[in-house]
Amino acid sequence: GKPDSAMLVGRPGGPMFRAAEVARLAQLAGIVAVVLDS
Repeated sequence: GKPDSAMLVGRPGGPMFRAAEVARLAQLAGIVAVVLDS
């Protein structure tokens, strides 16, 4: 939502994220943005 906000996600030593995982993280980020905005 806001240009000064970021969500950092990592997987130390693991494989790269799959497309389905990235989609779920995007949904999670959207939920967090709504909760933090209220």
